[in-house]
Amino acid sequence: MDNEARAIIRLVTIDEDKTTFFDIEEDKAPGPDGFSSGFFKTAWPVVGEEVSNAIIDFFKTGRLLKQLNATLLTLIPKVRTPHSVAEFRPISCCNVIYKVITKILVSRIREILDLLISPSQNAFVPGRLISDNVLLAQELFSGYNQCRLPPRCTLKVDLRKAYDTMKWDFMIATLRMFGFPTVFIRWIEECVTSAHYSVVVNGGDEEFRYHWRCQDLNLFQLSFVDDLLLFSSGLRDSLLVTLGFQEGHLPIRYLGLPLISARLSFADCQPLLQKIDSRIKGWEGVQLSFAGRVQLIKSVLVSFEVYWAMAFILPKGIIKEMIKRLRTSLERIGPLFGLTGSFRFDFGTVRFGQSKKTKELGVGGKCSHFDSL
Repeated sequence: MDNEARAIIRLVTIDEDKTTFFDIEEDKAPGPDGFSSGFFKTAWPVVGEEVSNAIIDFFKTGRLLKQLNATLLTLIPKVRTPHSVAEFRPISCCNVIYKVITKILVSRIREILDLLISPSQNAFVPGRLISDNVLLAQELFSGYNQCRLPPRCTLKVDLRKAYDTMKWDFMIATLRMFGFPTVFIRWIEECVTSAHYSVVVNGGDEEFRYHWRCQDLNLFQLSFVDDLLLFSSGLRDSLLVTLGFQEGHLPIRYLGLPLISARLSFADCQPLLQKIDSRIKGWEGVQLSFAGRVQLIKSVLVSFEVYWAMAFILPKGIIKEMIKRLRTSLERIGPLFGLTGSFRFDFGTVRFGQSKKTKELGVGGKCSHFDSL
């Protein structure tokens, strides 16, 4: 680990700063200073050296200017008509220079991530697939519905808000336990503890201040485990008395997919169809061109099927229902854009009006089950 420790605290160069700046997408929301990454890219010949020196100074001194770590908190509704705070998703809008600093730290941690994370945890590690966990869990559930096998038990622990709350002391202690260099820990600690927030409400931003009684309010968004499966022998009465949990039945949800002990059925796939229906309904009030809606189908709806298909062989009935929903969603809005005739997509042909002439639209969905249709 000594070589790796030296590698992650190596000196930051101007070239590394520039590469990181240009990796940030230009349309990302800016922070309180109002400067997007597009500004820095355009003005790099003028400001590049100055901002690079500011970033290098942080890695030399371990101190971060308070204004650089200012953050805007804005709330994005999860539903069409939200009624409570829980129905909003908080989004942090950070300054670009702060993003570059954290991206450099993240890129260096990524270099040694496979040495730190257990082989049984497959998310967030290059070269590992989250679908491997689903396949492994599916194998462990095999035979759960057979009475001739010894009793077995599975505990599914869903950690609510796992990404939102973590004690700073715990984070620092974890980094020390893994053997991170002291200077690297100091960089992380400075980035986390020096932040201050302004909450955007109705277009205005008011600075958020801690009340003096909230001394233990330490928030940090870092946790990679929010869906746990624990397996053990299953003595029903003893487990119910000892743990106090409610007894559940298969199928259960794990990483967004159902875990079952038999062949995947049409009923097991209802959450997939419901998710597609929910997204289509949510787009009804969105002002988009026809090509834009096709792109949404291509990048969002079809991706749901791809994720399920990585773990299961989907029933033919489900594939037909998905194709039906994709066609219907386009047929419904086609006349609004003056479209007539038939258009061929990767997921099939969509007809507008009475014309039977088929045209190639030039944009279409891409999905393993739809390519041949």
